[in-house]
Amino acid sequence: MRGLAAHGGDLPTLLPCLERATTLAQTAMAEGGEVLTRQAASALYHVTSAAVLAWEAARLGDESRLSLARLVLTHRVLPRDPLAAGSDDRDLARVLEAQGRPPARSSDS
Repeated sequence: MRGLAAHGGDLPTLLPCLERATTLAQTAMAEGGEVLTRQAASALYHVTSAAVLAWEAARLGDESRLSLARLVLTHRVLPRDPLAAGSDDRDLARVLEAQGRPPARSSDS
């Protein structure tokens, strides 16, 4: 897994997230408990999917896959301020444009 995550050079938060998810899984194994085990499994799943997307982005030269990897980490793994303005709008716009769908315009404009 670390080898796969090493391809996420444009995703500096990937390896630290992998370390934290692995530590959480080890804690869940030691302490048990269904809630902690599910939390660890979800973290490992999301970090793995971000790593695969980053690897595909590097291998295929597909920027939209790297954008998806960022979105996975941002929305499923990393903490975020619910009151902050969305900084991931550019990543989402790139993904939508790559799929041939224009991003929705905000009603504030």
